[in-house]
Amino acid sequence: MVYGWSVALLGCVAGAVVALVAGQGDAGLSGIGIPIATVLVAVSWWRELGIRATPRHARRTDLIGSLLSCVLWVAIWTQFAFFDATALSPVLSAALGALVAAPAATAGWLIRRAQPSTAPHSRAGDRPTAAPQAADQVRDRIITALTTVDEAEREVVHRAVPVGTAMFDDQVAALESAGDIRVRQWWIRAHPRTWLRLTARGRAKAEPAVTPG
Repeated sequence: MVYGWSVALLGCVAGAVVALVAGQGDAGLSGIGIPIATVLVAVSWWRELGIRATPRHARRTDLIGSLLSCVLWVAIWTQFAFFDATALSPVLSAALGALVAAPAATAGWLIRRAQPSTAPHSRAGDRPTAAPQAADQVRDRIITALTTVDEAEREVVHRAVPVGTAMFDDQVAALESAGDIRVRQWWIRAHPRTWLRLTARGRAKAEPAVTPG
């Protein structure tokens, strides 16, 4: 969430600074927004590096939106810094600010919209925990469903283990923490897809014990 909103906020800061510069006719006012913009760019890239399996389209959207807003910012700033442009009316200043803010703000909104929700992995105290026996049965069924395939999409496994979404997600998380399954996220266009596969440890658990003689 931080990643998308930091990109959008970068556009809003650029737009506000441009509106201020255009309204006052003073290019020196751009210095107010440069430190803020630098921090926002650093935060957005730091968060992007920290997001697991960030889709290519998100990076491309961030790059295009942020660069376009910054290019417009610089283009308008040069008019006041080098060509002695006169101050504009409040309406025109606000319109220029909105024009500069639009690319990055839109990019941030698109990135935020495409990021998967983390709601299914809420803290254990946020909802009642399942009975240990029921949880064990769900985990066993998930492992069993994965024994016949190398990898399966989360929705396919969920259909084979018809329990509530919260219960299913909790047990998937538990199996991943125990090292029995590996969860991989893939992106198809703007939509995240989650795939599950058994690890060597999980497959060993699923195979029936071989007794001698």
